[in-house]
Amino acid sequence: MQQEAALSYPTAARVFFDELTKSDLLLTVAGVPVLITPTAACCHRLFAVGTLEAIERRGKITRLHLTDTTGPLTLYTKQRIPDERVEVNEKSTHIAFLGTVHPREVPGKGKRAVILADQLGVVTERVRTLGILMTAKRTMERIEELRAALHAATNGEPAGAAQRVAKEAIVHYALDHERLDALARVAVNAVNRAWEGYRAATRTMILEMLQSERGMERAKVMSALQSRGYPAAWGEAVIEELIMDGQCSESESGLLRC
Repeated sequence: MQQEAALSYPTAARVFFDELTKSDLLLTVAGVPVLITPTAACCHRLFAVGTLEAIERRGKITRLHLTDTTGPLTLYTKQRIPDERVEVNEKSTHIAFLGTVHPREVPGKGKRAVILADQLGVVTERVRTLGILMTAKRTMERIEELRAALHAATNGEPAGAAQRVAKEAIVHYALDHERLDALARVAVNAVNRAWEGYRAATRTMILEMLQSERGMERAKVMSALQSRGYPAAWGEAVIEELIMDGQCSESESGLLRC
């Protein structure tokens, strides 16, 4: 295992499942064995939100099979799932968790990570969507740091302490700008898929409000959406889509009808 004892790492990383499951670089960071991902996330503690696909209970250990918009992940926990509504294969259930990533050398399978959650719970679709957006933001920030490290290496500039993990990731995963572009597309596609689901839910909600009220002022529709946690910009975009699609109309006074 390589050593980078002088470095520090974030309290909890946010990484898409596809990237996490493809990670096999192990370093010692601040005295702790840490899994380093292709975007140079230091994964000792991990926070994520996934959609529940299945649960397996084996004694005191529960194994949860989760997915995000990029792929699957297996999660282990000793904690009891705090919501009795959670059942095997109930795919509309979203689980947020905070856990520790335990790097392992598995004979015949190479390096892998076992994730043990010490905090978890059922969350709403809105929390899941916000989790995707935050993970994408963090991913893009790490990619820009990797681009800076690539630039520094190309120009023969010495790597600072903050760039040493990036340098290790660049070498181990053979990163170049083309590969970083591909990693960025994963984050962008994750957000796009989340937006498609969010947009469909928002369209349905707006149409139901307009039908039940026989028309509403745009300001009241926006207020209702925001009170339920829907971002204002997304609500405005969906209203414009509904008007363009002919599913609702707007008077000069701002009254929406469908």
